[in-house]
Amino acid sequence: MTHPKAILVVGTGAWGQALAKLCWQKCHDAVGMLGRKSKPETTTKLESQVPGWPKGIRIYDNWAEALNNSPSIIIATPSAQTADILDYLASINYDGPVLCASKGMAHRDPGVFFHQYYQSNNPCHSERFAYLAGPNFAQEVIQGQPSVSQISCLNQAIYTYWYSVMAQENFGLRFHEDLIGTGWCGVFKNITAFLAGAMSGAGYGANTRALLIQHACEQLKNLISSSGGNPNTAFSLAGLGDMVLSGTSPQSRNFLAGENPSHSIKNLSESITNIPLAHAWLQRHPHSHSSIIYLANELLEEPQKRVTLLKSWLETHNN
Repeated sequence: MTHPKAILVVGTGAWGQALAKLCWQKCHDAVGMLGRKSKPETTTKLESQVPGWPKGIRIYDNWAEALNNSPSIIIATPSAQTADILDYLASINYDGPVLCASKGMAHRDPGVFFHQYYQSNNPCHSERFAYLAGPNFAQEVIQGQPSVSQISCLNQAIYTYWYSVMAQENFGLRFHEDLIGTGWCGVFKNITAFLAGAMSGAGYGANTRALLIQHACEQLKNLISSSGGNPNTAFSLAGLGDMVLSGTSPQSRNFLAGENPSHSIKNLSESITNIPLAHAWLQRHPHSHSSIIYLANELLEEPQKRVTLLKSWLETHNN
């Protein structure tokens, strides 16, 4: 694939900021961002939040203008918004590369992963869809701290293309082929972080969180396998790597949402919206099982029973 005329990052949150800045370092004037607020509001937000924000990054507040240069697209929105974006791209028969940095399931009934949803809605061009996943906190990427992520896609030419756009000395990229496994990893890292936070809030320490992550890896491996993916993806950057990062650090919004259910951060947590979707998926697939998903759903429905629910799960899984 040739170098893009332009790159559009959809989403102006911390992860969108990090990815736009990475692309700008390689592509400079070819980078733009599409936000939900007006251009002046978004510009003020970026310049105030990110020291040294590149002024060459174009800001858009509508699709028509943002797509004028036929850009490649990076989706960096909360997962609740991602299906709407894929719907729009399908409606205009978009034929360019799509890199999805959102983690979770499409907020549709029945719940499916983003690559499956895009394949259904835009089948002629779905081979250009890819996931970006890995253990990365946005602020550390913005600061230039060493990080590694993986791009999962069916066509290695797509990986090579995004590598040319984003890879840096301090931001490495690896190729991965398992889309369904990577989709499950995104869901599981959110749920595992939520449960790790709940355990922390209930007074459990690092040993217990390590036990949780070990069981999460095993259950993730089994779910990926039963879904037709590569079970080894559970131990990739998108799986074990991201679960260790999010499940052991209070920097994670999912961790904070589990640690303090009444905290306002829950409104920004991907786990809150993805736990019911994953639980519904299990109910539609009785051959699959995950005590971690069941536990997370119970905690979400009855947070006042946190201590009892966690104690019961640990008594069953600590041998």
